[in-house]
Amino acid sequence: MIYFSGIGYKRLKQVLDIEAGKQQELTVVLAVEELGLQQVEILGRKGNSYKSDYTFGATKTATYLKDVPQAVSIVTKELMADRQVTKAWEVTKMMSGVNRYSNYNDIVIRGFRSGENQPRLINGLRAAFGYFDQPVTANLERVEVIKGPASALFGNAVPGGTINFVTKKPLAEKRSGLTFSAGSFNNLRAAADFTGPLAKDSTILFRLNAAYANAESFRDLQFSENFMLAPSFSFMPSRKTSINVDLVFSHNNSRIDRGQPVFGATASNDIFSTPISLAIAAPNDFYKVRNLQLNAGMTHEFSEQLSLNVSYMKFGWDEKLLEHRTSNIFAVDGQGKEIPTKVAMQVFDRIQRLSSDNINGFFRQKLEHGIFKHTILLGYDHVQQVRPQGSSQHVARGYRNASNTAVLSSFDPANPSAYLLDEVGNPVPNVAHFDLNNVQYPIRNTDGYLFSPTVFAPSKYMINAVYLQDQIVINKWQVLLGLRQEFYTDFSNYKLEGQTSVTQKALIPRIGMIYSVSPTINVYSTYTAGYQPQSPSTFTNPNNGGPFDPSTSNMIEAGAKGSFFSDRLAMNVSVYQIKQKNVLVTANDPVNPDLLRQRGAEQSSGFELEAVGNIMSNLSINANYAYNEAIITRGLATEVGLQKANAPKHLANLWIKYNFIQGQLSGLGFGAGLNHSSRRNTEVLRLQVPSYTSFDAAAYYTLDKLRLGLNFNNVFNKRYWIAGFNHTRIFPGEPRNMMVSITKQF
Repeated sequence: MIYFSGIGYKRLKQVLDIEAGKQQELTVVLAVEELGLQQVEILGRKGNSYKSDYTFGATKTATYLKDVPQAVSIVTKELMADRQVTKAWEVTKMMSGVNRYSNYNDIVIRGFRSGENQPRLINGLRAAFGYFDQPVTANLERVEVIKGPASALFGNAVPGGTINFVTKKPLAEKRSGLTFSAGSFNNLRAAADFTGPLAKDSTILFRLNAAYANAESFRDLQFSENFMLAPSFSFMPSRKTSINVDLVFSHNNSRIDRGQPVFGATASNDIFSTPISLAIAAPNDFYKVRNLQLNAGMTHEFSEQLSLNVSYMKFGWDEKLLEHRTSNIFAVDGQGKEIPTKVAMQVFDRIQRLSSDNINGFFRQKLEHGIFKHTILLGYDHVQQVRPQGSSQHVARGYRNASNTAVLSSFDPANPSAYLLDEVGNPVPNVAHFDLNNVQYPIRNTDGYLFSPTVFAPSKYMINAVYLQDQIVINKWQVLLGLRQEFYTDFSNYKLEGQTSVTQKALIPRIGMIYSVSPTINVYSTYTAGYQPQSPSTFTNPNNGGPFDPSTSNMIEAGAKGSFFSDRLAMNVSVYQIKQKNVLVTANDPVNPDLLRQRGAEQSSGFELEAVGNIMSNLSINANYAYNEAIITRGLATEVGLQKANAPKHLANLWIKYNFIQGQLSGLGFGAGLNHSSRRNTEVLRLQVPSYTSFDAAAYYTLDKLRLGLNFNNVFNKRYWIAGFNHTRIFPGEPRNMMVSITKQF
């Protein structure tokens, strides 16, 4: 008796009668396993297409994308490599309905911001990323965005969508590769990827990804240096048990780019009034971040119908910062009038740490009753994030008092005698204003500032949840039912005398339905809800003004998903409406620039088109278009009916690559694409960021296992901005630049 099995195929048992001295031939045909053998993603993906056929994140079990009743955008490692993407949020220009809100770890999905304190997932588990650092892509298999509220799966989640970073896993065959790149702005990069079996029977596999990048910028004083090391191991001690362990260490040394200032509103709203290179910083500023991530996943099959999946992730993050930055307002004169050429400044000197633990476990049971086929998940989630003792910051801002011994947060022209005044009667700032008419970058001596110390009280938030999900197949129909009961507890003064806690709970549903029009086309509809407890007073600046009421949301979506050209090309269309209540936004308070307020309600309605994969074996495409009307429906009278900040109505992205596979040009390839965004509002009503279209191009040459690549971005040197906050912070896109790379596979 012989057993035949393989990843993606059903196990086959074959009985043979063998006679001595006789040669026998045996033909074996393995049936395709609908969902493969992996339930936790243990082994790496062998495909090399822009198209990813499946997702684990959207249902917590291996599911083909066409069988998920919800839009999911995926960027694979192959597309990232062709575009020479090294920072995670560069993938936004390859996804439908996704764009940047700033230079930070801060994006917009279907018109809703996913920024500070919003969940980021790694392999479906919650991580504690900082607000200003982006993950590198060298160890990423793909980046997924699950559109709409995903609270029924992951707890508190933003209504626009949830981001999931999927790391590379070991392969059962030996592969290795080295990549070296260099380009504009003194950009230097190196990456290595090694994988293969450690045991002859392939029961132990390994993968090692490492990367180093050092780059300057078209922006004054900006630079970044990144290092990442990521070993991964997969263990398969038996056919029924598989285990994967990832360890990722990354270090980032840089400065925070707070954007380009333009002249104040009393002068003009002309964002072309200053060069895009202009940044507010000091040469002695720094931003240093370290991340350490341990991720382990295990699946065990008790039988073909019942399995157990358990995952755990420990994520540690620490930050050291010295930063001269804008106060988000302009200087004032002795009459209290804005001086539009001088930006008011503040200084942060900060040390802080965060750690998170995420445990997820679920049983998967397959059942059949007549025409009904069930895949049932019963699971439990535990998430906690802790800010320990020792996190603190010093802040210098405002104006000096008359005796030059203390600071007043803002200037009151009715009481000038309370302030230290200069020779012309203007208040003297605690930190010298940044003069847009006389830009200088001297080393700033912080000893002369009057700092206000803040010690962050140790804090913790904790999530405990149980969830039930059933994927039901009834002939051509599929139904997805999900229900999650979540308990959220927020601790302040954690483990100290005077500790307090607030507990909230929510019951979160998810309902989806799919109909198979043909073997290659599915249509679907879905309803899902979202829930976000608010805790900015605990986890961010205490001046924010919290605590706030929780934010709730819901989405209705319908669409169609199809596979064409012999399953090489996936095409999707979706129509949706998302509503959210109790939204946190900046209060635009001139006295307290950190103050937030809660807006009543917002609504996002639109549609998305997406095509990704291969039209021919040597013609790859990634194309999408999104129309989104994201408006404020309840709030201040001056804002109701307006399009939300940094939420364009129109987004379009295109990338096409063609490779010659025959003749004298064999091995040569070309790529070209564009990115378009319509104009966007900023957080200040009178300031807008204009629309733009930028074009990129690339050329490739492959000889045996050596590949040369040349990428040109913004070929026509379009001057554009990706987003904007206010007159002191708009975020320009890169001017024309290039990158050359050489990759050797062994």
